[in-house]
Amino acid sequence: MIGRAIGEVQHDQALSDKLREICMLIISAKRGKWRDKGGIESADKEFATRRPQIVSRDGGRCRFCNAKLEKMHVHHKDDDHSNNQPSNLMTTDELCHAVNHVGLLGKAGHIVYLPSISQEDISHLTRAIIVVIARGGKDAEDARQLARYLIATFTEPVVATFGSDSPVHFGNALLQLSDSSYNNRTSTMKDVRVLFDVAALSKGAGSIAKSLYPKAPDDIVGDWRRIADDIETRAGMQT
Repeated sequence: MIGRAIGEVQHDQALSDKLREICMLIISAKRGKWRDKGGIESADKEFATRRPQIVSRDGGRCRFCNAKLEKMHVHHKDDDHSNNQPSNLMTTDELCHAVNHVGLLGKAGHIVYLPSISQEDISHLTRAIIVVIARGGKDAEDARQLARYLIATFTEPVVATFGSDSPVHFGNALLQLSDSSYNNRTSTMKDVRVLFDVAALSKGAGSIAKSLYPKAPDDIVGDWRRIADDIETRAGMQT
């Protein structure tokens, strides 16, 4: 797994396995109640109280990709931001959270056909690319080339089929589906992924590096080489 390759800190594997059983990451759109004007203030106050409790309950880790960063998000499973029951809340990182609200990504991502790499691993890969680029040196250009290659290659079948690789267009399309069709996306969209624009996310490189790379700088290069080799093999890239 890419998550292991980029040197995540040790964690409770039993808890991780349990959470992964119930938290599959699939492209989603905000179809539920976002904000109710009459209850914004009280709901937001309740959420502000619940939020640190949920992050603590989940061990400070994303319940999709298991990343643990300085800044974590909390996601409402049913899209109803007035429903702040603990069972409806889960800790996510910024990238996995964005996949759940794909229409809000704007130009910060692309929709791709990439069945050989999970969406969770794409989150890990994106963070690795961001940190390597921020660090500079010869590996930075390799990281940029990999990001460009993945987007250029794996957007093609999506554009050919749907006419667009825009997260906004996909988000709008998901909003138009019937409930039954939307709920069936775990099957119909199981090989579709979001690739993130690393340039748009590069401002968080310092925080990401501090959280995920508690190593000497030279160790990061070793991790990066393993990531690149793994992706080349799994995505069928030509070297």
